[in-house]
Amino acid sequence: MATLSGLTVAGLAAPGMAADPDPRVAGLHPFSVASAANTAIGSGAIFESATATRTAALLKGTATINSTAWSIAVYIAKTSDPVVTLTDSSKGVVRSIYLPADAQVTAGLDKALTVVQPDGVTAYETYKMAKLSATAWTSTNVIQTDLRNTGLLGGTRAAGISQLVGLIRTEEVAAAKIPHVLAVSIPDSMLKVGPVWPARLQDNNSATAYKGPIAMGTMMGIPPSVNLATLGLSAEGLALAKAFQDYGAYVVDRSETIALYTDPKSNATAVARMKSDYQKKLFPLLRIITNSTATNIAGGGTRRQPAAAEFYVAPPAPVAPGQPVVTSAAAGDRQATVGWTAPTSTGGSAITGYTVTSSSGTTSTTDGSARSAVVTGLTAGQSYTFTVTARNAVASGAVSTASSAVKLAYTDVAAGSAFAADVDWFVSTGLGTGLADGSFGAANANTRAEIAVQLYKLAGSPAVTATTSAFTDVPVSSPSFKAITWMAAQGITTGTLLADGTRVFSPNDQVSRAITAVFLYRAAGSPAFTAPATSPFTDVATTYSFYKEITWLVANGIAKGTTVPASTTYQPTAPTTRLVTATYLHRFDALA
Repeated sequence: MATLSGLTVAGLAAPGMAADPDPRVAGLHPFSVASAANTAIGSGAIFESATATRTAALLKGTATINSTAWSIAVYIAKTSDPVVTLTDSSKGVVRSIYLPADAQVTAGLDKALTVVQPDGVTAYETYKMAKLSATAWTSTNVIQTDLRNTGLLGGTRAAGISQLVGLIRTEEVAAAKIPHVLAVSIPDSMLKVGPVWPARLQDNNSATAYKGPIAMGTMMGIPPSVNLATLGLSAEGLALAKAFQDYGAYVVDRSETIALYTDPKSNATAVARMKSDYQKKLFPLLRIITNSTATNIAGGGTRRQPAAAEFYVAPPAPVAPGQPVVTSAAAGDRQATVGWTAPTSTGGSAITGYTVTSSSGTTSTTDGSARSAVVTGLTAGQSYTFTVTARNAVASGAVSTASSAVKLAYTDVAAGSAFAADVDWFVSTGLGTGLADGSFGAANANTRAEIAVQLYKLAGSPAVTATTSAFTDVPVSSPSFKAITWMAAQGITTGTLLADGTRVFSPNDQVSRAITAVFLYRAAGSPAFTAPATSPFTDVATTYSFYKEITWLVANGIAKGTTVPASTTYQPTAPTTRLVTATYLHRFDALA
């Protein structure tokens, strides 16, 4: 099997028809399907007789195959090959190209070489090329060729076409298969001034050197009436015979012989067999084709071989996949379920998995078939957005657009309930958080230390410079020291005076609903207020110690009493729950 940069090419190695059965690789079988280089002889081709002027002149020559000398060496470079400078001395152009370290020009004066670049379609063909150093070469003529074009637009051949048109490649000798036209050169004594298609040019001294009847670009071949099977040819000779009969040959250069060309790296023994058959059996059968033109290539009509296969187009290298689209995000108990659709592009490689990421950084991963995932480890009461990233064997792709925000409710505070907004405010303001079990702890009692910290934060956490505590049960090292000290300094609390003359704050005691009212009233600056003559609550007498503070809360819409029975009681000695604290503080903050 032939290979190009690691690509196996079945077409050249398979026996049978000359045209490739598989997509072609330009570096091995170049030029377009429509090129004369790949167009088989048609049923309309007209062959001269052996005695016609041009054919008779041709058959007087000496046939040969140039290989190691006077031919064209072809190399296919890889990106791992050295990069060298190639100077076109006639134009003063310097190029940087890839060239294998073992590259050698052919023997003889032509010193021709073509190197195909790693892209597989760009070739540099040279004439009189010389190596100056390991990294520098020079040539009197350098032609850059796109191997996907016709091969007839330029080249170093005398005919002005590419060196690769008609060259028998190393792989073709090995496969005994030549699926294209042949290039032939003939002596000055046979050449006629004035090139014909597909030749564009002729030798510079043609006006004085050419003496014969055959123009540069003339086509020749073996007539279809010849039965090749009867000639006793070697495998290589038969391949050459089929190429002459199916595709023909064009005169592209001059030489002292009727020369064909093989890559010098071809197997010498195989080339020798091909050469022997050419000289002894095939050359006498050649005839000039009289009606091959640009508009009637190779005589037209039904072609002896199908058109060359289209070029192999390597699939693009896989890249990272595109963006998934998040379609849903549903809140759960400290988790969320996120759904998405797959990216429109896999990047050329199967998607192997997805990563769902919350706005807090929590992630969940799935396999490539999943279209939803549960993200755990979230905090109740918090809002989250979610993004999804697809990954394949190459890399992770672009992050999706974030989902809409999803708020995770506390298990004991229903979303949309009467106090949900108060709890949201309480948490978002930084006065407290939910509990590890996913609840807010709505029914849990607030402590005196906690209400101190909450009021302190609500006041903006002002600086506290005190280095000693006003209360014996609140050490300086206590997390609530600053808050309690601030409360005392603001006159919000005086603590409890013990019989021994010391004061305590009792930070871990539950704070009652009455004391919460007192703290809030004092935190507001103890504003002037006349308590109502009649108590709004059956359990708070007008003579109650904290009647004024409680009714101030009611008057300002902070407290409304208990819901059972019918908001007629305040339950002043009951502990203030976290839910009530959040509600009171939210309403208190709104007073400002």
